[in-house]
Amino acid sequence: MSLYRRYDKYLKMAKKNKQKLINIVTSVFLIMTCTYLILTSNHRTTYIQELDQELTMMENLTYELEGKLLQEEDRNEKLQNENQSLKNEIQQFEERIKNKDSILQDQRQEIERLETKVENFNNVSRGGGHRNFKMTSYTAFCDTGCIGITATGVDVRNTIYHQNKRVIAVDPNVIPLNSTVQIQRENGETFTAKAVDTGGAIKGNKIDLLVGSKEKAIQNGVENVQVKVLN
Repeated sequence: MSLYRRYDKYLKMAKKNKQKLINIVTSVFLIMTCTYLILTSNHRTTYIQELDQELTMMENLTYELEGKLLQEEDRNEKLQNENQSLKNEIQQFEERIKNKDSILQDQRQEIERLETKVENFNNVSRGGGHRNFKMTSYTAFCDTGCIGITATGVDVRNTIYHQNKRVIAVDPNVIPLNSTVQIQRENGETFTAKAVDTGGAIKGNKIDLLVGSKEKAIQNGVENVQVKVLN
């Protein structure tokens, strides 16, 4: 066989093998590409599944946190209600204390008044003696509302006596109402009287003698008298 024919034969064989090699390489490339795509697809699926799981976990955690937040809000609301209730109770307690303080103050004042009254009464009647008083006179009727009825309800519209004794107005803190007293005038005249009335101007060691007319009241004027409480 000539050299040219051999070369041509080898050339044909090389071309034929080259095509096979290209086919083999192409097939391998296709197989690798498909494998990569399959692996990539599986990885993406797994990644998406993992993301879904994490998202589900986050949603569950969010729900749990929202539940805890609601519980905390309920607790805060209950605490606020309890706090307000305690404030109301404290306010009521303070008001009760103020009321008690006011009552105690009134009671103290009443005790002081009674003690003063007892002391004055004892001073008036102590030792069986008399005390100095200023005595004025008044009538059963006047322009300031006198209607002939005393502070204790005695009707003096037609008399200046009560239980056969003269009627006087006194300061109850000095001479107790309904007391019987003995009065001695500067001229030595002595008479008994019943303390059954009061007067706005009769305070302290002052008494007011009921008389039958304004003229008599003016005539008597202001007298210095000695008073002794009998009972």
